[in-house]
Amino acid sequence: MTLKDFLFLKWSRDWEKNRLESLIENYIETFQPNVLFVREPCHLDGRFFDRFREKCVIAGFIACNTVHPLNWNPHRHDLLFTLTKEYADFFKVQGIETHILDYGVDERISGEVANLPKIYDCTFVGYLGTATQSQKTKLMDTVARSIDFKWWGVKGSELPKFPALQRSWQGETAGIDMLRIYKESRIVLNDYVDMAAGLNVNMRTKEVMNVGSMLLTRRATNIEALESEGALVTFGDAEECLAKIRHYLGREAEREAIAAKGLQVALREFNYRDISAKLMGILESKVKECGRSWN
Repeated sequence: MTLKDFLFLKWSRDWEKNRLESLIENYIETFQPNVLFVREPCHLDGRFFDRFREKCVIAGFIACNTVHPLNWNPHRHDLLFTLTKEYADFFKVQGIETHILDYGVDERISGEVANLPKIYDCTFVGYLGTATQSQKTKLMDTVARSIDFKWWGVKGSELPKFPALQRSWQGETAGIDMLRIYKESRIVLNDYVDMAAGLNVNMRTKEVMNVGSMLLTRRATNIEALESEGALVTFGDAEECLAKIRHYLGREAEREAIAAKGLQVALREFNYRDISAKLMGILESKVKECGRSWN
């Protein structure tokens, strides 16, 4: 890259950053919200939000590795939301009001995909082929070498080391198209990012349950109740994973009963109606605690 190319690229990035910040700033000044809710990583410099602290409650939601957000500082927030007890305890020790708020599901989705046929045996949608996704990548590669497996998602730089995954890749997908794939799958496979410390903290779990397909995921202490209720199936290693894939592919009635239970539990336990009510209650209390009106 020449110096001219470098300077042009830097100018382009700075221009885009300033344009985005200006747009958000104008929105905030126009609508004067009580709360700024920042979902990390939001790809904005964390210092951008400092200018609004006198006017708004700054609430943050973080469930990712904290190296992703830019200039992120937990003390910038009036309160934080996260997914795991470990994160919550860490922030509380620092004197930051912190709440565990789980991912949820939209009750309308199951109806939108209800009549789609099963056309895939076993699928996965997600990011593979990076250092932080090594456990997940190795598992999916083992599955891809053994059964009819298809996956969609972003290919990391290490994916060329896994030719079976290269062959089974179907492209990228998101939104309702991703949820249709889940519904069209007999089994949807799931695993966790390496730094999740063996906990189930991804949205995929709820999304698969919400469309009424069977989820097969790595065993984790925080989903033992879901497994006990028969809402999903777990595995401990690649060998057990493959054994359970073959077992449930050959037992449609058993598999679909688990899928139906997963949908029932998702709508009962993880619906956005209840989660939103809890969230809004916490935010309202914080706004009033700061001496501002809630409207």
